[in-house]
Amino acid sequence: MIPFSYLAFVQVNAAGTIIDEWSLTDGTRYALEEYAPVVAPIRRSRMGGSGDYGEVSEVLTLHVIGGTATQAVANLESLIGALDQAAAWARDETASVIQLRAQVLGGTVGELASVVLGAEPDESPADVAPTQDGACWYIRGVTLRFRRRGLWLAPTADAATGATVNIGEISTASVAAHSTLSPCRVIVEEIDATNGGYGFFLGAARAAQLQIWNVAVMTNTGTAGAAVSTAESAGNYSRSGNILRFTAASGATSMRCVSGVAITIPNTDAVVHVFCNVRPASATPAWDLQIRHYDTFGFPSVYQEGPRVAVPQVAAVSMLYLGRVARVESWGALELIARVSAASYPQTLDLDTIVLLADDPTAMIIGVFAGEKVRLGSGEWVVSVDPRALSAITPAVTQRSSGDVLTFPFQAIGDGWPQQQGAAMSSLLYIDGLTGPRWRATNLAQTLPATVRTLVRRAKGYRVPQ
Repeated sequence: MIPFSYLAFVQVNAAGTIIDEWSLTDGTRYALEEYAPVVAPIRRSRMGGSGDYGEVSEVLTLHVIGGTATQAVANLESLIGALDQAAAWARDETASVIQLRAQVLGGTVGELASVVLGAEPDESPADVAPTQDGACWYIRGVTLRFRRRGLWLAPTADAATGATVNIGEISTASVAAHSTLSPCRVIVEEIDATNGGYGFFLGAARAAQLQIWNVAVMTNTGTAGAAVSTAESAGNYSRSGNILRFTAASGATSMRCVSGVAITIPNTDAVVHVFCNVRPASATPAWDLQIRHYDTFGFPSVYQEGPRVAVPQVAAVSMLYLGRVARVESWGALELIARVSAASYPQTLDLDTIVLLADDPTAMIIGVFAGEKVRLGSGEWVVSVDPRALSAITPAVTQRSSGDVLTFPFQAIGDGWPQQQGAAMSSLLYIDGLTGPRWRATNLAQTLPATVRTLVRRAKGYRVPQ
């Protein structure tokens, strides 16, 4: 057994303040008998997970102490209640998080913490009657079987704030490189928008993983129909002032354009996710988009393509995920294919930007969707992606004031938080303007796109206490 100078279950609030504590090493209510932390496995799939490390099942043996038999029983019930509360939090019910905190005897790593997810299913500690020994009553040999997050986390190692940028631009925060793979808390703050919208929050540990293209620079390949750059009204806040407009002439059902520049994402990143924002001229007819990647050799027969993605049939801006494409030999050019169903002509489809995110274990994709309840709180409108999960099981959004209620929750598509060793974290909040033709959310004065900035706090992670 690893000797602990401190081991406790603690209840903490959203600010990390301890509300209650069940110390297993002070000999007052509980006395630790045996506990050896389990080494967390590497997660085989990142989709839907909570980091690179899987959850673990633990066994802990302790003695429960009380001044009377009644007190001993009450202390045991209180400890079982803490595990019940941890399970309630894991089910996303209204409950504070329970952590297991530890300090290794003679260690130098500081206090470690891991989120508890509740007792094992059907687990019930043995119903043993208290026995008296001197002035105290004991319930000896109580075995707790519970689950926790696999990675132990040390206190925050460093923090950095990125540049303030417009929504739809990349904000990068520089932090000191770390020798240990370390989980990062990433916060997008200072969002001054008067309205929210649909879209994505994208994050990466390297700025080279994220790229933004103004689609207006793409050129028509000469197929049926037309895809040409056109000026956009200033109040719609397109990124460059111009957009790419697909125009379906009578009888034309397929139009194409090609990027004027090659992808510059490093060849070490073999797959990229592709996003874009689109706006039909009217609710009909039905459009779909498809992305295709050619390698740098440019052979038409050598390419990778994404699925055909339907454009929502609304005369407003929509944020679309066009899927993922892989490089063949080396990153080259992208082709964008638009198709329209037969209908009255002419019809147009406008695009502002294409965003690329390289796929690796540090990447984050968090979707912004409508129609689901969000727990609202006080303070600024903040997107918080937190590995310590002090207040919510998934990234949460809070309202900015009582009169500014955001109705769109943020949900993790892949990992909710990144782990990295590098010297920077980059993120992009990619949200449309919610109403009509606006490409981006507006600021409080409604004269410019809203602004955001990235804040990064990194905690050093350990697979087992050291």
